[in-house]
Amino acid sequence: MIKYLLKRLIFFAVSLFIIMTIMFILTRVSMLSIWASPHPIIEDFRFAWNEYLIYLERIVTKWDWGHTRAGVPIWNYVLEKMVVTLKYNLVALVIYFSGGVTLGVIAAYYKNRFLDYFISLFSMLFNSIPGFVFIFFLILVFGYGLNWFPPQEPYANASLLRSIKGYFIPVVALSVGPMGRIAQTIRGEIIESMQTPQYLLLRAKGLTKKQAFLRHGLKDSLVVMVPELIPLFVFVINMSFVIEYTYNINGIALLFFRSLISFGGENNAIIVNTDIAVPVGVLLVGIIMVFSLITDMTLALLDPRISIKSKKSEM
Repeated sequence: MIKYLLKRLIFFAVSLFIIMTIMFILTRVSMLSIWASPHPIIEDFRFAWNEYLIYLERIVTKWDWGHTRAGVPIWNYVLEKMVVTLKYNLVALVIYFSGGVTLGVIAAYYKNRFLDYFISLFSMLFNSIPGFVFIFFLILVFGYGLNWFPPQEPYANASLLRSIKGYFIPVVALSVGPMGRIAQTIRGEIIESMQTPQYLLLRAKGLTKKQAFLRHGLKDSLVVMVPELIPLFVFVINMSFVIEYTYNINGIALLFFRSLISFGGENNAIIVNTDIAVPVGVLLVGIIMVFSLITDMTLALLDPRISIKSKKSEM
């Protein structure tokens, strides 16, 4: 287990280094190609590489990722925005995972009955509506129409109740689609496991339908569902960029649109700020990697038959 964790951490570090290198050089070269006078592109790569060596030395020796125009360290600035984004995504993760599992269990337990049909309809409906479209409906109806929840992110000095209400619209928009997908997966896996000889053996030993259902079907379905959380989490984070911008959340998305990419000049050419792009990319990929590691550890805890170790130790 320890060797596996060390190898994963080394893999994370190497991957982040490669991503940081590629992002820095490509964004620098793209800007030089757009704004400089016509010249061989190899000169852009040579200039970007020399800049990158200075940039990398500054990070390694001083942990200096640069500063904003206001003099704020860029790493702290990006990290602060990322925390805001993660708060909404983690709340949504808890809701769509727990809600999806619960709905999937109920649908499987009451298979071919009213609750099963209702949950299946819910899953199909919200799976077909993207969250960045659904949020407009939530804002118009619950924000401006009924005035139950804030139509945009509350200010920092808002009351505690209003701040809590401010989570409703973006979290619901982030959650309903993944919740439906998880419910469909859990339902299918549980129904399939209920038809296996192992389930019939448990019933023959005297377990009730509910006991066998929870001890066998639910556990086996979670073993299948947990690995699916990684691409689902990546999908939700990507979708949250549009949702954050729509709901005016002061997170990484607004930083992306206002600072990372801006329009300037008479021709409205896109200006990419490399100092912002690199830490944003490193943080996003790093968070996804850490989440995948946590998922692997959770999978091993759910099913002890799954061994997490390196290939050499298996030989």
